[in-house]
Amino acid sequence: TPGGSYFANGDFNISPSFQCGTSRLVLAAQNSYGVTRTIIEVDRRGGVCEAAPTGPTINIRLNWDTNNTDLDLHLLREGAELGDPTGDCYFATCTASNSMGTSNLDWGNTGDPVDNPLLDVDNSATGGPENIFLESAADGTYTVMVHYYEGLQSTMPDLELWVGNELRSWTTFDAWLPDFKQGDVWTPITFRVQGGQVSALENQTVEEYR
Repeated sequence: TPGGSYFANGDFNISPSFQCGTSRLVLAAQNSYGVTRTIIEVDRRGGVCEAAPTGPTINIRLNWDTNNTDLDLHLLREGAELGDPTGDCYFATCTASNSMGTSNLDWGNTGDPVDNPLLDVDNSATGGPENIFLESAADGTYTVMVHYYEGLQSTMPDLELWVGNELRSWTTFDAWLPDFKQGDVWTPITFRVQGGQVSALENQTVEEYR
């Protein structure tokens, strides 16, 4: 799923992320003469894609509905707090940093980068998406948080939890919650990994981050 930036003069840049295997990126342009499509096929191999899985493959995807609004996706392992340098996967800790294409957050098996999490892109302006990938997820309880880092208007995010190719949970910001504004933290779900099985629990809380 691509992130990126779009400009008033029509220019744009994108930062697509691709899961292991073959993916297609479709670019479409429309004018009075019709629609033109460019299809780019990407075959992602190597790194974590070649490692034998030891647990479920998890993808957490954040989208929101306003431009010029910066939301940050966080994944916390059990016992961690927001901003924890070793237990919170987010833009400051969770970029690709090794030959496996994962971060250096040493989760799961000690010293094995395969089961480290990865944030694909820090989308700061265009409504997402942001993705966190966790290959071979270790047993434990994980919490997903969304920090409204910067912006001047309320927004309505939604969050998808994928396990392999199955959409396991889709949580939209609940209308009964207070407006989601700069400085707030939305906690949509927690999920538990146990013996290769993944179960999700919807939380739906909003708190001010201090």
